[in-house]
Amino acid sequence: MRKRWFLFQKYFILGIMFLWIYSCNYFSSSKGPDEGSIVFDITYLDDERENPLISLLPTQMTLKFKNNNTISFIEGFFGVFKLSYITNNEMGKNFTLLRLMDKKYIYESDTTGPLFGYEKMKNIEVRKSTKKKIIAGYECFEGEMKCPQISDSVIKFYYTYGIDIENPNVCNPFKKIDGVLLEFQVNLNNINMRFVAKNVKIEEVSESEFEIPKGYKTITIQEMQKIMESFNQSTKD
Repeated sequence: MRKRWFLFQKYFILGIMFLWIYSCNYFSSSKGPDEGSIVFDITYLDDERENPLISLLPTQMTLKFKNNNTISFIEGFFGVFKLSYITNNEMGKNFTLLRLMDKKYIYESDTTGPLFGYEKMKNIEVRKSTKKKIIAGYECFEGEMKCPQISDSVIKFYYTYGIDIENPNVCNPFKKIDGVLLEFQVNLNNINMRFVAKNVKIEEVSESEFEIPKGYKTITIQEMQKIMESFNQSTKD
């Protein structure tokens, strides 16, 4: 009887240890939320005296994600201006939506090419580091980028595996990075910008967020560029 009780205790303890190890592995392998939103603070790195437009530009960007689809947008000029990027991985499509007062434009491309505005960020060298830091409550890994369009020096950026978005950088210059960016710099439409996440919300996101609104005129990337250049020039005059 005593032997039987000893064996029972032995296997019971082994069973508990197995469950504990399994549960730890389960939680540590979790990829994190796959639906929610991220709010970024935007800092402009160029001199306002050389580009007065900077003082009027938005200071926040919002990114929403669900089912590996994303939409990011910035708004400014008291709602007169809104630029949105929608990536639909199921369709393999990107959509750039631009609203200027009552004018609405859309440019469509596939996910193998860069989003509108990033075309000039070429010949970028990216490498990973083992350094880490916490941003918006998420553990982030450090990376380094060399981009002649932004700076001659090495630029640091940070990304996390704690948010579950498949191929999160497929359409931006960081496509070699498989984590979600929470701090980074880009040259967007010839303006150097830094984005730093300040808040990540795990919340329900409506499927309608990733649908293309009605009333947008389809244009080419060249037409989109001319409209943006014209708008930028008008704000300087």
